[in-house]
Amino acid sequence: MSTLTSYASAAARDAAAPASSNSGLCIFRSDTKAIEVSDGSVWLAYNNDGATSVSGISNTNSVLTDGTNDYVAAGNVAAFNSATNFAMSFYVNFQTFVSNGSGYNIFVASGTGSANRFIINAVRATDSTCNNMEVYYLDSGGASMTATSLGLSSGTWYHMALYKSGSNMDFYIDNVLKMSRTNAGTDSAAGSNLRVGSDNLYNNAYSSNILVDEFAVWSTDETSNRAAIYNNKVPADLSSLGGTSGNGPDVWLRMGDNDSGTGSTVTNQGQSSTTNDGTLTNGASFSTTVPS
Repeated sequence: MSTLTSYASAAARDAAAPASSNSGLCIFRSDTKAIEVSDGSVWLAYNNDGATSVSGISNTNSVLTDGTNDYVAAGNVAAFNSATNFAMSFYVNFQTFVSNGSGYNIFVASGTGSANRFIINAVRATDSTCNNMEVYYLDSGGASMTATSLGLSSGTWYHMALYKSGSNMDFYIDNVLKMSRTNAGTDSAAGSNLRVGSDNLYNNAYSSNILVDEFAVWSTDETSNRAAIYNNKVPADLSSLGGTSGNGPDVWLRMGDNDSGTGSTVTNQGQSSTTNDGTLTNGASFSTTVPS
């Protein structure tokens, strides 16, 4: 009779049983409640929800912003401009919830002139907790969503994803629906000056102190791929998942994994491979702390 060895994190698993030297090994992840099998290169994750598993991907870097004025500038992301459908996926780990006089921790934002176009905001409760979050889309909060009683904690990795299908917009945290709106419109400039880690309209007044990783944007409705994108909270190879003709996200910023964790450029691994590279701005830096 065989038994499964349990590991509480990817780091513990890799230290004891690296995928590269354990082809065919089957283990249990107590943190993600997934069965994982090594194919000799990466771990494949499975659970019992009927979702198709996607291979994990080597992930060694993230980006850190300090909560003062750091951010990753992604340029004009066409996927959001006048978009009827789109999707966004990323991992975030709040190092502390910044007070900044208001408690607003804006960690994804776009905008031009004096208008907010798109914002994801965590509202501080204490330095280490956040109960409320907000998503604004369509010029100055014309389509807003709010989630309460979230109980988010600093120092914890969360997978967050936003899906827009026509006029429906849904926001998930760790694959659990937290916000929904049925009359979300479109905005011709929603993808303008997109940045991760800070607002862009108030001189970085509402920056966030976060680690962020695997930031991806699709210009297509990826609702049907939600379970595969989440992948039991294991960072997945998104290069052929969804998107136009199955070619993956329009923008996929791996936050250093394809840049050796050095320099100030985050190379876009999405379909628009020659545009929308990210730029580390005002001291944003690469980190080796990653989702696990």
